[in-house]
Amino acid sequence: MDSVRVISVACGDAHMVCAGDGGGLFGWGANSEGQCGLGFKSPQVLRCERVRGLDAVAWVAAGSAHTVAMTAEGQIFCWGRDYEGQCGGGTGGGGAVLQPREAKGGQWNISEDTEGIEGLCGVWAGGRQSVAVWDGVLYSWGCGGEGRLGLPPPP
Repeated sequence: MDSVRVISVACGDAHMVCAGDGGGLFGWGANSEGQCGLGFKSPQVLRCERVRGLDAVAWVAAGSAHTVAMTAEGQIFCWGRDYEGQCGGGTGGGGAVLQPREAKGGQWNISEDTEGIEGLCGVWAGGRQSVAVWDGVLYSWGCGGEGRLGLPPPP
């Protein structure tokens, strides 16, 4: 990583990830839920390691023990703890996702009022939920307790 210019960095509870200007992604720190995206679980990753298979990252976010990345084309990938759907698989309860997986379906919330976020793009992560904005549209997924996804509770 010596010659990589960092364009985005995020800190989880005990792990960190960063995206380089060439699109590469790197992770280190706690990895008990696979949140570093290296394809395995371990108590810790002591040095910066490249995440394989994801080379066009523009934005990155870190939740408590999960990570979210968005490419410049708007594809969203997640990995790490996925007990409440925070990795975008749609079901939650899936344990750990050990390497980047494209987030599809599930508890997507498409905002109706996007005033003020037009043109904004990026990803953010909370403890057990994730949020993305692409082309002025807001999406959220994961734990919906306390209204944190902006959705009413399921019937």
